[in-house]
Amino acid sequence: MGELDQAIEQCVEIFVKNCGKDSDCLNMSEFKAMMEKEVDASNYKGKLMRADLTEAFDRLDKNKDEEINIQEYSRFISILMKAYYRKKYNKGGKGGRGAKRGGKGEDADED
Repeated sequence: MGELDQAIEQCVEIFVKNCGKDSDCLNMSEFKAMMEKEVDASNYKGKLMRADLTEAFDRLDKNKDEEINIQEYSRFISILMKAYYRKKYNKGGKGGRGAKRGGKGEDADED
């Protein structure tokens, strides 16, 4: 199995193990517990505070059903990957492709 396969499998398994029993979604308390256990906040934009997690949950929950499904979770993983990349390589900021053409850029919905 390739490294990308392993990374995808691990992301899916983390999601599944943190979902409630007989559920395929994360509620707010499960999301917060997963974040506190699985994410090292020092790798991202400052420390993750409880209020930040509540805001993140609300922004991820696009259908407003008070749960994070696999599609919403995958969007979240993408956001974390971008933040990690920017911090580690000091690249990929908001001055990217979209901004040069007068658009908002591909990350405009993150703030």
